[in-house]
Amino acid sequence: MAFQYNIFSKFIASNKEADNLSPKLELLRRMKKVRLSGVSRMADPSVFYNNLVGDLENYYFEFNKTLFLEFHLDYINTGSVKWIHFLLGYLEDLHKDKGGIIEVTWRYESDDESIEETGEVLKSKLSLPFILKPVA
Repeated sequence: MAFQYNIFSKFIASNKEADNLSPKLELLRRMKKVRLSGVSRMADPSVFYNNLVGDLENYYFEFNKTLFLEFHLDYINTGSVKWIHFLLGYLEDLHKDKGGIIEVTWRYESDDESIEETGEVLKSKLSLPFILKPVA
């Protein structure tokens, strides 16, 4: 899987609303944060995450090498997990090469073991700061 994105896409800029297949994207510029929430169950998540990675890299530099990425997903399919892992690995490499701050927060409902375990697995495979945060 290789990212092929338009570095000027600004996919997030419009604060994309969620639908029944893809997550809502929010750009919280003052907080230097991008938030994904809802579901991620696209049959082919590559297009969605290819567009997203370009914007995340752009915002990382626009925010002076700082990016806070927050996930709060209610459902995530296997293909999306693979692409999120690849996306986070890309950001990890960017962080190693360029420095600065990249931090991931993985929010999950306190009774949702599946989403919690997915976050734990992702965290175990990365060296980026990764916060698992249950919500009531």
